[in-house]
Amino acid sequence: MHNNNTRIHLITKNFAHHSRFSGYDRLLEFLPNSPLRNLPIARLVGKAKKDEMIAQCPARWDHYGLEEINRELDILYTPYLFRKHILHFLYGENTFCYCSDFNRNKKVLLATYHQPEAWFSSSGMERYEYFTGNLKKLDGVIAVSNDQRDFFRNFNPNVFCVHHGIDVDFFCPGAPEERDPTLCLFVGNWLRDFETLKQCSLILKSAAPDVKIQVVTPEKNRPLLEGAAVEIFSGISDTDLREKYRKASVALLPLQDCTANNSALEAMACGLPIVVSDIGGIRDYVQESFGVFCARGNAEEMAHAIIAMLSDSHRRTEMGAAARKCAEDSFAWPVVARKMLEVYEHFLKD
Repeated sequence: MHNNNTRIHLITKNFAHHSRFSGYDRLLEFLPNSPLRNLPIARLVGKAKKDEMIAQCPARWDHYGLEEINRELDILYTPYLFRKHILHFLYGENTFCYCSDFNRNKKVLLATYHQPEAWFSSSGMERYEYFTGNLKKLDGVIAVSNDQRDFFRNFNPNVFCVHHGIDVDFFCPGAPEERDPTLCLFVGNWLRDFETLKQCSLILKSAAPDVKIQVVTPEKNRPLLEGAAVEIFSGISDTDLREKYRKASVALLPLQDCTANNSALEAMACGLPIVVSDIGGIRDYVQESFGVFCARGNAEEMAHAIIAMLSDSHRRTEMGAAARKCAEDSFAWPVVARKMLEVYEHFLKD
């Protein structure tokens, strides 16, 4: 794959809210990668010009800033000396803007997109036309759940699904006796259904007052849970996050929408059964052998599912073991990396 004729370049971005062990950029550790050099040209372009370029990019609303413009300038001015170069933008929504129109000689442009279909049209026609226009300019589009495929195929015939992965060595179960049989855990921020979480907590407070819900989410979300019967944690370490998964007995995941979901993968790897909204691409990741699917926005259904789960320790143990096995067999990063290499091979056949 990585030989004298080809080079693979992975273009990524770090997000502060991702665990160091969960971000999609973990692929860099399992795929061949030739980092692009930091070229002087990116530093020579003045700040005013860069600010203008950022302002003209519709992705400016989606974490596209100075880091991204410098990286794209590096890409645009890198000398491509080998027979073929694969440039894979790991976060297409946030990093792929000006490279869509550059000289394609020797280059294959791929991008992974993480957002559901509704997101692309959620902020007006300008963004929709910008993102769908970029989809058309790529040699291949990589989805992280199968429910994205049909939408992407409206704009590009080469759509592949390679699922998100999880570090099964870091996220792993602790000792069984560590589990608190009354504890549920909610983790996350993006596309979470905080209103359903709040209502579910109030139902449980009345129907099963011994049940506890811990919430790990950025501090900015605290007002969304005002009056909820939950305990909120923000800014905790990766190790503390893992300990919370290990102590909980059920993962609770009310969603507005989803494609891949880090919290589901972390819970699976830590051997937790999951009560989750049945929406988007979640069934690509959560299976019925360890998940209970509830209608979106149905707090009562979720609360009843939690009560049933916490009242049956044998069922929890079996489902937790199934969750862990699924994480190891289907979503460990080496497994995901092998599938990604198959996509690259598709473009290197000639």
